[in-house]
Amino acid sequence: MLKDYDLPDESGYGSHIPALKFIFQHISPKFSMEYGMGFFSTPFLIDHSERVFSLEMQEKEWYDKVVEKYACQKWDHAFSEEVDEFILMEVPDFLFVDGSSVTRAIGVVHAMQKGVDTIALHDSDSVWYGSQMADQYIQPLGYVSHVFTEKYPTTTVYTKNENLVKVLNQLKLDADK
Repeated sequence: MLKDYDLPDESGYGSHIPALKFIFQHISPKFSMEYGMGFFSTPFLIDHSERVFSLEMQEKEWYDKVVEKYACQKWDHAFSEEVDEFILMEVPDFLFVDGSSVTRAIGVVHAMQKGVDTIALHDSDSVWYGSQMADQYIQPLGYVSHVFTEKYPTTTVYTKNENLVKVLNQLKLDADK
């Protein structure tokens, strides 16, 4: 049976799934978090992580729909419109950032400062979300970044995971040929 994230995406909301599938071929997170829940990312993370925490910050009605559809024992979730609620209480192995525009760039930078191994940012090509804010932290904090442009909008991964860094560096070498 096909999972929701494997179905054709007519909405565009699942454009990050090819990037997540690539990333998860090279990492094995025990604990994943996401800022911004959805019918693509949430079931993907549930299926590919031992434990998941999702935080929805925009619409309670959306939150309720996603919770109703994917509720399971290994998935914890919360809804809060308070920006400070997204601050990491526990450092995950993987963080997917696709939440409110106010918290996207701040969430990535905060996760880097906390040492999250791998972070993926959806819609990273949008200046409106402020993703360029993270660029100044990549090298000083030991991260490598790669922008997945196979589908629009783009998804950027920031990682310190040695296996993923090797693969991403090889992608860059291959692209330069």
